[in-house]
Amino acid sequence: MWINLVIDILAAIALATGDPSDGLLNRPPQIKSKGLISHKMRRHIIGMSPYMITITLVFIFAGEYLIVEPEDKYKFDRTDSFFVYPGRKQYLNGDPLYEQWESQTDGNASRHFTWVFHFFILMQIWYIICARKIRDEINVFSGVCSNKYFIMIWLAIVALEFSII
Repeated sequence: MWINLVIDILAAIALATGDPSDGLLNRPPQIKSKGLISHKMRRHIIGMSPYMITITLVFIFAGEYLIVEPEDKYKFDRTDSFFVYPGRKQYLNGDPLYEQWESQTDGNASRHFTWVFHFFILMQIWYIICARKIRDEINVFSGVCSNKYFIMIWLAIVALEFSII
């Protein structure tokens, strides 16, 4: 719900407040029967999806080796207690993993998936900046400061995300 109701709605408002670019009038008219999503837009969506899926899966299955756990009370009696305790039910080979966590924490959830969710939202926040440029521009930051509403909404999304985490 957080992604659909807050991130996507605020991102749509932020992107809709932008001024049209100067090159917009130089573009040829679009055929009425042509789809709303252009080939370039489709390519950007298809290109961003595997990136986000890959990063999310890396943090799901290797997060206990990448995400540092700063608080001692969540480390328990592990020898590799430098990283977050995994939130998965089992190892990739099927051996039980989450049952050990539940027995040590009285059933409280792991912080691992909170971090996975947070990294996914950070990728969404980055995508809001990238979505401003749909014509294959290299510099996604050009003109980002020219729209004060975009900056305010983007900062509000960042602040809300860090406040819920």
